Amino acid sequence: MKIIIAGDSLTEGMKVSEYFAGYNMRNMGVYGDNLEGLTARLERDVIAHRPDLLFILIGTNDFALGRSNTEILAGFKKMTDKLSASLNSNDIYITSLLPTRNIENRPNHRIDDLNRHLEVLATEANFGFLSLNERFKDSEGMLREDATTDGLHLSEKGYEIWAEVLGEYIQFHQS
Repeated sequence: MKIIIAGDSLTEGMKVSEYFAGYNMRNMGVYGDNLEGLTARLERDVIAHRPDLLFILIGTNDFALGRSNTEILAGFKKMTDKLSASLNSNDIYITSLLPTRNIENRPNHRIDDLNRHLEVLATEANFGFLSLNERFKDSEGMLREDATTDGLHLSEKGYEIWAEVLGEYIQFHQS
């Protein structure tokens, strides 16, 4: 089974060879990427590899670029349309955006709102929706302190949590 994770620096930081040794898994995360960038490289980095399973975590940098939730959703729609035309949608998961911790240009109330819309968009595209948000929130709705290095990027603990969830989804698809 060929597995790809695609996204931005959060994805790039996932050590797939460490957490998923023995799996045919590629990490196509790019530091600083956004929806427009990922959509532009989908053919080369994702579709050309014909993955059996695809997980996408992208969008937090779109907030930093000043994009509204409506604009971000339009970017996701463009990406899901491109993927639907090329891959089996049942094997594609849109991952919820993670909460942040005191990151002013990535407010959690907007992330929560966007995640609700992303789940609907994923369902409409016949994609799966991988909700990580609740596993990463503390009692105040922020990114757990032990899961981050800077309020945005993940710590080793954060990657362990994400890898555990990914592992559950991969096992489900193998059974």
